[in-house]
Amino acid sequence: MLWPVLANLMRLTLAAAGGWLALRWHRDISAVFVAQAVALAAFGAIVAAAVARGAWFSRWSRSSWRRNEPMLLVEAAK
Repeated sequence: MLWPVLANLMRLTLAAAGGWLALRWHRDISAVFVAQAVALAAFGAIVAAAVARGAWFSRWSRSSWRRNEPMLLVEAAK
């Protein structure tokens, strides 16, 4: 749960800072929507990178799955 929480904190920070800067510099609501889109894209990229690096499954579950796989194949052959 660490990576989704960190990604959400980053999204919140980017959305707040980007929205504030967009209103400060452009004074247009469309710039705020762009800032929100960038923040949401960053959230998705962080979560996708964490899943791609293997954070979705713990090391224990991957190792136990690999350890039990040959045993399942042997039982199926009987």
